[in-house]
Amino acid sequence: MVEMESLRKELREMERYREAAQLVQLDIETVCPSGGMEEEAEIAAFLEKKEYLLRREAGYEKDVLSLHEKYDELSELEKILSDTVYDRYLKEKNISPEKAHEFSLVEKKAYMNWRKAYDESDFGLFKESLSEVIRNKKEKSSLRILSPDEEGTFDSIYDMVLDENEKGFRVRQLDKIFNDCFAGVTDIKDRILKSDKKIRTDFLSRKVSDEIQRKTAEYIADVLGFDREKGSLIIAKHAFSDRISRYNVRITTYFDPALFTSNIFSVLHETGHALFELLQPEENFEYYISDNKTQGMHEAVARFFENIIGRSEGFIHYIYPALKELMPEALSDVSEREFYEAVNYVSPSFIRTDADEVTYSLHIIIRYELEKKLFSGELKIDDLPEEWNRLYEKYLGIRPGNDREGVLQDVHWSSSFGYFPTYLLGNIYSAAFYSVLQKDMDVDSVLRNGKINEITGWLKERVFYKADRLAPAEWIKDITGKELSASDYVSYLDRKYSLIYGI
Repeated sequence: MVEMESLRKELREMERYREAAQLVQLDIETVCPSGGMEEEAEIAAFLEKKEYLLRREAGYEKDVLSLHEKYDELSELEKILSDTVYDRYLKEKNISPEKAHEFSLVEKKAYMNWRKAYDESDFGLFKESLSEVIRNKKEKSSLRILSPDEEGTFDSIYDMVLDENEKGFRVRQLDKIFNDCFAGVTDIKDRILKSDKKIRTDFLSRKVSDEIQRKTAEYIADVLGFDREKGSLIIAKHAFSDRISRYNVRITTYFDPALFTSNIFSVLHETGHALFELLQPEENFEYYISDNKTQGMHEAVARFFENIIGRSEGFIHYIYPALKELMPEALSDVSEREFYEAVNYVSPSFIRTDADEVTYSLHIIIRYELEKKLFSGELKIDDLPEEWNRLYEKYLGIRPGNDREGVLQDVHWSSSFGYFPTYLLGNIYSAAFYSVLQKDMDVDSVLRNGKINEITGWLKERVFYKADRLAPAEWIKDITGKELSASDYVSYLDRKYSLIYGI
């Protein structure tokens, strides 16, 4: 089909601009000197504008619309591609190239202002940018053209923002799932905090050099099967992962001098993201559908490796001898059981990325509630730090002492809203497909023998294969055979922590 051949050629050219922009952004977030950030941000925005202009060319739009009209004549993968480009066409049709460039510059500036505000622990340095980002998100949503299937499904602008990150989800669905999760997790947390179980954690703050932490990071990535010929590990201020191109995936980690395990679990998390990208079907790239995975799908895989696998008894049993050899001074007097219990220690804390597996969900629910209030106008930006602190005190019993350990701790709001809920959806998805995995293999035995490839093989076939082809609710139902709920996640936490804490 002529239109399909033309479209794929056009998409390839766009992809090159996207890849170049991502490389520049990667540089900004890792090694770019502070003095060069503003100019590099302009370069990234320029490249993004070039990509956007290609999508606004008459020939491209003609191909997109023509394929949509010939939908019934297309193959399965061609239909997915047609749906992908047509959906994006509707979202962008009313956004001029100049407006798209303006949106991009606002986010680039917001990122730089967030970094400065974070370094100085001063929310005042970021609040103007935050206001501009929210205004952008609202304006972008108001310009979106709705498909016939979407008409009448959005109850608010925030619903549209959620849909950008997790297609098909609305506040009314998330409220039900998250409320059930909140009730279950709060009950588990409260029972743990009343427990007499004493868990040793003193060794977690022992000094481990950056060199040893780097070697540890490389070891963990290797254990999971991270292909060094198709990916690299970089040190950054904030852990993240990014697929630049088909065989070029970057993961980053950071070294916390007061908590060496942060590096371990950051690498587990980001390698999970990387494996999801590297192990997807080859034809996804040929049909330009490799970016159809939602944020929640991605977080499901990342949180699965970080927590369900990474903090399990079987995995700790397998890696502990190597960890003890890598960092003998930190672990010389620590038993395998003590290490396992320490990395599963539950205690309310300020920093989301270092939160334990149980209370982590409460960090996300707090952010979800704040986002809803910001977009409805119920919460003013000037009042955000105080409301953040109030919710932390209400849900976790602790109150941040400054903006850095409070409202400024995450980079996300410099560019994204509706992203945070996907972390909790990821936890819920991961527990749902873990319940299926357990029926198909003896997971503990597989982990104790270091056969991680058996698990990644299962994921590739059951979890990764259809991720770019189905909406998230359909995807998780295809894996588990049932509608999404918080029940598997709450049950997983209850079983695991009842054994650890004797509750």
